[in-house]
Amino acid sequence: MKKNSFFLSLVLLAVSCSCFAQNTPTVYTDEASFVAALGSNYFLDDFNDLTLGTQVDSLTRTSGDFVYSIKDKTSSLYSIQLYELNGSLSHSGYGGVFQLTNKGKDINAFGGYLYGTDASGAYNAEVNPDTVTVGTNVYTFTPASATSFIGFIFPEAISSFKFSSTYKTFSTIDHFYVGSSLTSSVSEVYAKASVKLYPNPVRDMLYVSTGEQALQSVVVCDFSGKVVISSRTASPINVSALPAGVYLVQIRTANGVVTRQMIKQ
Repeated sequence: MKKNSFFLSLVLLAVSCSCFAQNTPTVYTDEASFVAALGSNYFLDDFNDLTLGTQVDSLTRTSGDFVYSIKDKTSSLYSIQLYELNGSLSHSGYGGVFQLTNKGKDINAFGGYLYGTDASGAYNAEVNPDTVTVGTNVYTFTPASATSFIGFIFPEAISSFKFSSTYKTFSTIDHFYVGSSLTSSVSEVYAKASVKLYPNPVRDMLYVSTGEQALQSVVVCDFSGKVVISSRTASPINVSALPAGVYLVQIRTANGVVTRQMIKQ
């Protein structure tokens, strides 16, 4: 969704957490400062490639080594579907909870326009505040508009987080960042660079090379986030039964998880 270049400051109403000392984030309401803290190490997702009005159970979003999945997290799984609205991502019913799970390189930062809308799709100040949850940490805030920015940078990597607006609104995200301010050692950079898939594109047998690292597991997912192959052996991996398309391959070694794209012919 195209937004104005300016944004209003975000009013933090309350912050409650049971274990802040372990992984307390820096909270940003200024987008420029948030981006400066990340440098160029982030993925900005405006959802402009999504088809207006399409309903899906889950999405996988990727840019380079940054990969994350989005799904509804409610007491009844998928009872409220994600809804692609004007280049933003919204729930199709009240009370939806976005669960975003990292599937690529380590991230410790996320942010963007996080707000609730009314039934017409418009921001409505009367039905906020909104909530972000990371582990047992809960952050409650009230955006001043649909283009109010809020960002979180944690001192350690995080694996997942949740966002929800109040039960009388449709949870919506747009202009969304995931990123990392974590530094990688030379050995970590080499370890990730040594992980390779071949042939790629592939028809039948996929080979995974991890250099001198011991392979722990290989997981192949489609772009909805569904696991289609899981293996704990090196290679080859038989992918002949998979439909043609683009898949995400997560290779876990003792040095962490590396995500690569695979094209199945």
